[in-house]
Amino acid sequence: MRRTVLALCLILGLAGIAPAQMNITGYVTTEAMPVEIDSVYFEFGSNRIWFTTPGWNANPGETTSFVFPEFAGWPAIIKMSFNTGGMPGYDSLYRPQSDSWYQLRPPNEQIRFMFHGEVGIQEQKPVPVYIGMNGILGYQQLLNFVTSGELELVNHLGQRVEPVNLAPGVYFYRSAGTREYHRFLLVR
Repeated sequence: MRRTVLALCLILGLAGIAPAQMNITGYVTTEAMPVEIDSVYFEFGSNRIWFTTPGWNANPGETTSFVFPEFAGWPAIIKMSFNTGGMPGYDSLYRPQSDSWYQLRPPNEQIRFMFHGEVGIQEQKPVPVYIGMNGILGYQQLLNFVTSGELELVNHLGQRVEPVNLAPGVYFYRSAGTREYHRFLLVR
């Protein structure tokens, strides 16, 4: 009887402990052309999230930063989607080290990124809305989620969009009351 009560207390006590979260700040610098970062992807175990980064840009010779919402741990993969010189670009970092500068692949080698992480505490774990297989969402499904108030929908610039007459493409959503955006592909 005592063992059962002790085991139950330990289980309930451990269930109330929230896992440590990472507070991550990204830095970008460019030497030749202005760069605008429109989204960044973090992957840590089963946690995979695209964050929109509105207003994160750098002009030649300057270094700017962006503070991301808390994330589950230090990312094993970081992907960046950006525009430089009017051209879209995309690059990935695999197993990046904190506080290390990474030069992007040609033709974007003038752009360098660094990410810094500190352990934080998660106050409340968001409950994501189930989107479906591999982030592919049908138009009617999207309408149902947005009109019910379960989702907020934004474009790649972080601007809120209404689901009326949306063209197929890449968008971002977040569950009501959370700060983390998830990327999805809208198909008709």
